[in-house]
Amino acid sequence: IFNIKAFIRMFRCCLNRSNIYISTIRFRTNMDQRSVHNTNSRYVLLVIPITAFCLGTWQIKRLAWKKELIREMEARTTSEAVPLPSDILSPGKIEEMEYRRVIVRGKFDHTKEVFLGPRSKNVSSSFNNSSLISSRSESGYHIVTPFVLNTGERILVNRGWVPLKMKSSLTRVQGQIEKEVELTGLIRKGEKRPQFTPVKNDSLTFHYCDLDTFSTILHTHPVLIDADFASSVEGGPLGGQTRVNIRNEHLQYIVTWYSLSAATFYMFSKIRK
Repeated sequence: IFNIKAFIRMFRCCLNRSNIYISTIRFRTNMDQRSVHNTNSRYVLLVIPITAFCLGTWQIKRLAWKKELIREMEARTTSEAVPLPSDILSPGKIEEMEYRRVIVRGKFDHTKEVFLGPRSKNVSSSFNNSSLISSRSESGYHIVTPFVLNTGERILVNRGWVPLKMKSSLTRVQGQIEKEVELTGLIRKGEKRPQFTPVKNDSLTFHYCDLDTFSTILHTHPVLIDADFASSVEGGPLGGQTRVNIRNEHLQYIVTWYSLSAATFYMFSKIRK
């Protein structure tokens, strides 16, 4: 005779066993998923040391490039001076000749000049020569003056630095050379306006070397020469104010990136274990 109560008890027992089995499967599945997730997370962390290592290697290449650039700049600024090329206005010629030493002959046009600054004096160029400008003040201006070549063409010459009290040409009449001169200097190109820097203080005073504007105001070609220290005269601007500053911090970057790579790889190894 079929026993309904016994059947119900047996069915409940089977159902409980099934629930236990299903729960076990779910638990194992969750554990497997967590294991996969943790493994993936660990390998994501591996991206950091690999990336840092690649950046360190890239900085090694940048360091070699920067050293070559510095050597090139040193070679240009110390090379023998050459006459100003007749094709200096051809496209790309000024960039090609920048920081090259050139010789020009002609006369200054002192009827008009522009001022670049305030700028500090390049003390290394003065050699403590008492016959030139002497001032305790380190702040002043660079004097940019038109220069008429023997060919009749007009270019710009940065004659050098004067203290604030000698900004006006009336205070340095002795240094306003009228005769024909031969001077040596470095070819320079214009500067880009730094962010948040005003274009100028007044109509003739500028915070940065805006070569195109200089040439427009002074009616010259957009060619600028920084006169060297030998061009300095008593009562006039102090030449030799060119500063060639090339930042070279790539060695620090190399150490930083490789250190970060080593540290993060060590952390990854510990987590993996």
